[in-house]
Amino acid sequence: MVGLERPPSGTRALVVGLSAGLDSTVLLHLLCAARSAHPKAYAGVSLSVLHVNHGLQAAAEAFEQSALQTSAALGVPAVVVRARISEEEQRQMGLEAAARRARREAFAESARGQEGVCMVLAHHLDDQVETTLLQWMRGAGLEGLCGMAGYSPALAGRPYAIWRPLLQMPKAALADYAKRHELQWVEDPTNALEDFDRNRLRMQVLPVLTEMREGALGAMGRSIELLQEARLALEQVTSQDLLACRVHAKPDASFALQKDALLALTDARVARVLRAWIAEQGRATPPARRLEEFIRQLREASPGTSPQLAVRPEPSGGQESFEVRLRAGILTLEPLAPSSSSYGSHRS
Repeated sequence: MVGLERPPSGTRALVVGLSAGLDSTVLLHLLCAARSAHPKAYAGVSLSVLHVNHGLQAAAEAFEQSALQTSAALGVPAVVVRARISEEEQRQMGLEAAARRARREAFAESARGQEGVCMVLAHHLDDQVETTLLQWMRGAGLEGLCGMAGYSPALAGRPYAIWRPLLQMPKAALADYAKRHELQWVEDPTNALEDFDRNRLRMQVLPVLTEMREGALGAMGRSIELLQEARLALEQVTSQDLLACRVHAKPDASFALQKDALLALTDARVARVLRAWIAEQGRATPPARRLEEFIRQLREASPGTSPQLAVRPEPSGGQESFEVRLRAGILTLEPLAPSSSSYGSHRS
């Protein structure tokens, strides 16, 4: 049953993000069927629904009522969160990004103070391919081209794991399942708007690709899985490199990086180590070109100079500004001084 025979290891609570659209309605129905078919595997694991009402469209109330009715019919407890997104947020972030942040905040609040919480999301194969194509159009690197992970463990700052068990199922299979089981759902009217890039891909590009080659979506999905395997192998190498470069700047300080050990690596590996080091401290990764320039400065720095990389994320992202500093052969990550430049620079 599309990999739903057992929940991810360590899970104590499954929370389905139910929009009441086709995809999430099918997901909830499949999960209930899997829990009935495999009671031992799901023993001790609670199942509930979380519906986020953004209040952004006329259909919002219909979505909420449908989510509650579907959950009640399946005997699954449901919680509704009414998220309100201000016009200022929409201007700063864009409507889609603001809605995503509101959902993440609702997910985090539902998991706060609990262990083993896993959000179950209904992304499917078509979503995966669309995501990778969008990232490709934006010039993303390997991480972006890998699309969405089937499972992501809880992280610092995100108190819940994420499980996407439908990533190998095409949208058409979900629609067939819904019809066979006579499921009820609400169609999102915004899915028909071509103002959004994802909708244009869905309505105009994917039909052409599937017409050109039978099974194109499945083949593209397998390519994404191969990219994810390659990323995992690279991450293992990066973890070893990062471990070899770590030092303590001070007894009570977080880990810093030793310049000579770092620059013994190729530029590509240096960049990956820097990204991993910055990310593990919950900071925003600098753009690739900025990182390349900083690495060049590190390699060419003469004695008495101090290359510096300052990063100021967009205010809407909720991440703090910081700078990477080189002092006495040690790279440290520190809060950004107000007068610091936004670009890498030499300082004497």
